Amino acid sequence: VAGISRTGMQINRHSLTTSYLDLMSHSGTSLTQSVARAMLRFVTVTAEALRFRQIQRGFRTTLDDLSGRSYVMTAEDVDLTLNWGRLSSVLPDYHGQDSVRVGRISFGSINAILGSVALILNCHHHASRVARMASDEFPSMCPADGRVRGITHNKILWDSSTLGAILMRRTISS
Repeated sequence: VAGISRTGMQINRHSLTTSYLDLMSHSGTSLTQSVARAMLRFVTVTAEALRFRQIQRGFRTTLDDLSGRSYVMTAEDVDLTLNWGRLSSVLPDYHGQDSVRVGRISFGSINAILGSVALILNCHHHASRVARMASDEFPSMCPADGRVRGITHNKILWDSSTLGAILMRRTISS
Protein backbone atom coordinates (compact mmCIF):
# COMPACT_ATOMS: atom_id res chain seq x y z
CA VAL A 1 0.00 0.00 0.00
CA ALA A 2 1.49 3.33 -1.13
CA GLY A 3 4.99 1.85 -1.23
CA ILE A 4 4.95 0.86 2.46
CA SER A 5 6.28 -2.60 3.30
CA ARG A 6 5.17 -4.69 6.28
CA THR A 7 8.68 -6.11 6.67
CA GLY A 8 10.18 -4.43 9.72
CA MET A 9 6.88 -2.78 10.67
CA GLN A 10 6.70 -2.21 14.43
CA ILE A 11 3.55 -2.87 16.41
CA ASN A 12 3.10 -1.64 19.98
CA ARG A 13 0.62 0.42 21.99
CA HIS A 14 2.06 3.72 20.84
CA SER A 15 2.18 2.79 17.14
CA LEU A 16 -1.43 1.55 17.22
CA THR A 17 -2.59 4.74 18.95
CA THR A 18 -0.69 6.88 16.45
CA SER A 19 -2.12 4.86 13.55
CA TYR A 20 -5.63 5.28 14.93
CA LEU A 21 -5.16 9.06 15.15
CA ASP A 22 -3.72 9.13 11.61
CA LEU A 23 -6.79 7.34 10.27
CA MET A 24 -9.20 9.53 12.23
CA SER A 25 -7.61 12.74 10.97
CA HIS A 26 -7.35 11.62 7.32
CA SER A 27 -9.52 13.46 4.84
CA GLY A 28 -9.32 13.65 1.11
CA THR A 29 -8.58 11.15 -1.58
CA SER A 30 -4.78 10.93 -1.57
CA LEU A 31 -3.17 8.23 0.51
CA THR A 32 -0.29 9.51 2.63
CA GLN A 33 2.48 7.29 3.97
CA SER A 34 1.23 7.65 7.55
CA VAL A 35 -2.30 6.57 6.54
CA ALA A 36 -0.95 3.68 4.43
CA ARG A 37 1.21 2.56 7.37
CA ALA A 38 -1.81 2.80 9.69
CA MET A 39 -3.91 0.69 7.31
CA LEU A 40 -1.21 -1.99 7.07
CA ARG A 41 -0.76 -2.01 10.84
CA PHE A 42 -4.48 -2.56 11.48
CA VAL A 43 -4.78 -5.19 8.73
CA THR A 44 -1.91 -7.02 10.43
CA VAL A 45 -3.38 -6.92 13.94
CA THR A 46 -6.86 -7.93 12.79
CA ALA A 47 -7.08 -10.06 9.63
CA GLU A 48 -3.54 -11.47 9.56
CA ALA A 49 -3.45 -12.15 13.29
CA LEU A 50 -6.69 -14.11 13.00
CA ARG A 51 -5.18 -16.28 10.25
CA PHE A 52 -1.69 -16.72 11.70
CA ARG A 53 -1.13 -17.49 15.34
CA GLN A 54 2.58 -16.62 15.21
CA ILE A 55 1.71 -13.02 14.25
CA GLN A 56 -0.95 -12.75 16.95
CA ARG A 57 1.42 -14.10 19.59
CA GLY A 58 4.12 -11.75 18.42
CA PHE A 59 2.24 -8.53 18.99
CA ARG A 60 -0.30 -9.36 21.71
CA THR A 61 2.24 -9.19 24.55
CA THR A 62 3.27 -5.70 23.47
CA LEU A 63 -0.27 -4.38 23.95
CA ASP A 64 -0.06 -4.74 27.74
CA ASP A 65 3.53 -3.60 27.87
CA LEU A 66 4.00 0.04 28.82
CA SER A 67 7.77 -0.15 28.28
CA GLY A 68 7.42 0.56 24.57
CA ARG A 69 8.63 -2.90 23.49
CA SER A 70 7.57 -3.64 19.91
CA TYR A 71 6.73 -6.61 17.77
CA VAL A 72 8.52 -6.34 14.43
CA MET A 73 7.13 -8.09 11.35
CA THR A 74 9.78 -10.42 9.96
CA ALA A 75 10.24 -11.22 6.30
CA GLU A 76 8.93 -14.73 7.05
CA ASP A 77 5.75 -13.33 8.64
CA VAL A 78 5.11 -11.14 5.61
CA ASP A 79 5.89 -14.00 3.23
CA LEU A 80 3.41 -16.22 5.05
CA THR A 81 0.64 -13.63 4.68
CA LEU A 82 1.37 -12.94 1.02
CA ASN A 83 1.77 -16.57 -0.05
CA TRP A 84 -1.13 -18.17 1.83
CA GLY A 85 -3.08 -18.80 -1.37
CA ARG A 86 -0.06 -20.45 -2.97
CA LEU A 87 0.50 -22.52 0.18
CA SER A 88 -3.14 -23.62 0.13
CA SER A 89 -2.71 -24.97 -3.40
CA VAL A 90 0.37 -27.04 -2.53
CA LEU A 91 -1.57 -30.09 -1.33
CA PRO A 92 -3.89 -30.52 -4.33
CA ASP A 93 -0.94 -30.03 -6.70
CA TYR A 94 1.46 -32.29 -4.80
CA HIS A 95 2.82 -35.00 -7.10
CA GLY A 96 5.27 -36.83 -4.85
CA GLN A 97 8.11 -34.32 -4.93
CA ASP A 98 10.75 -34.69 -2.21
CA SER A 99 10.11 -31.13 -1.05
CA VAL A 100 7.89 -28.15 -1.75
CA ARG A 101 8.92 -24.51 -1.41
CA VAL A 102 6.61 -21.49 -1.51
CA GLY A 103 8.45 -18.22 -0.98
CA ARG A 104 10.57 -18.56 2.16
CA ILE A 105 8.45 -21.43 3.49
CA SER A 106 9.59 -24.93 2.64
CA PHE A 107 8.22 -28.36 3.43
CA GLY A 108 10.76 -31.19 3.28
CA SER A 109 8.19 -33.92 2.61
CA ILE A 110 4.50 -34.70 2.40
CA ASN A 111 4.69 -35.59 6.11
CA ALA A 112 5.85 -32.04 6.85
CA ILE A 113 2.95 -30.64 4.82
CA LEU A 114 0.40 -32.91 6.47
CA GLY A 115 1.89 -32.28 9.91
CA SER A 116 1.49 -28.53 9.46
CA VAL A 117 -2.06 -28.91 8.18
CA ALA A 118 -2.88 -31.17 11.15
CA LEU A 119 -1.57 -28.56 13.56
CA ILE A 120 -3.58 -25.81 11.88
CA LEU A 121 -6.79 -27.85 11.86
CA ASN A 122 -6.31 -29.01 15.43
CA CYS A 123 -6.00 -25.50 16.82
CA HIS A 124 -8.31 -23.51 14.56
CA HIS A 125 -11.28 -25.75 13.77
CA HIS A 126 -12.67 -26.59 17.20
CA ALA A 127 -16.00 -27.64 15.75
CA SER A 128 -14.47 -30.72 14.18
CA ARG A 129 -14.93 -34.15 15.74
CA VAL A 130 -11.18 -34.71 16.00
CA ALA A 131 -10.58 -31.45 17.84
CA ARG A 132 -13.38 -32.19 20.34
CA MET A 133 -11.89 -35.60 21.03
CA ALA A 134 -8.42 -34.10 21.38
CA SER A 135 -9.54 -31.38 23.78
CA ASP A 136 -10.88 -34.00 26.21
CA GLU A 137 -7.68 -36.00 25.91
CA PHE A 138 -5.34 -32.98 26.08
CA PRO A 139 -7.30 -30.10 27.67
CA SER A 140 -4.69 -27.37 27.04
CA MET A 141 -3.52 -28.27 23.53
CA CYS A 142 -4.07 -24.81 22.08
CA PRO A 143 -3.86 -22.36 24.98
CA ALA A 144 -4.11 -18.69 24.10
CA ASP A 145 -2.61 -17.27 27.27
CA GLY A 146 0.99 -17.16 26.01
CA ARG A 147 2.45 -19.01 29.02
CA VAL A 148 3.31 -22.14 27.07
CA ARG A 149 6.67 -22.27 25.32
CA GLY A 150 6.43 -22.32 21.55
CA ILE A 151 8.06 -24.57 18.99
CA THR A 152 8.82 -23.51 15.44
CA HIS A 153 7.80 -26.14 12.89
CA ASN A 154 8.22 -25.29 9.20
CA LYS A 155 8.89 -21.66 10.20
CA ILE A 156 5.54 -21.45 12.03
CA LEU A 157 5.34 -21.00 15.80
CA TRP A 158 3.16 -23.59 17.58
CA ASP A 159 2.39 -24.37 21.21
CA SER A 160 4.82 -27.00 22.43
CA SER A 161 1.97 -28.98 24.02
CA THR A 162 0.04 -29.01 20.73
CA LEU A 163 2.99 -30.23 18.71
CA GLY A 164 3.98 -32.70 21.44
CA ALA A 165 0.48 -34.17 21.68
CA ILE A 166 0.17 -34.61 17.91
CA LEU A 167 3.59 -36.21 17.65
CA MET A 168 2.78 -38.44 20.63
CA ARG A 169 -0.49 -39.56 19.01
CA ARG A 170 1.38 -40.28 15.77
CA THR A 171 3.97 -42.36 17.68
CA ILE A 172 1.27 -44.32 19.52
CA SER A 173 -0.66 -45.03 16.31
CA SER A 174 2.47 -46.12 14.37
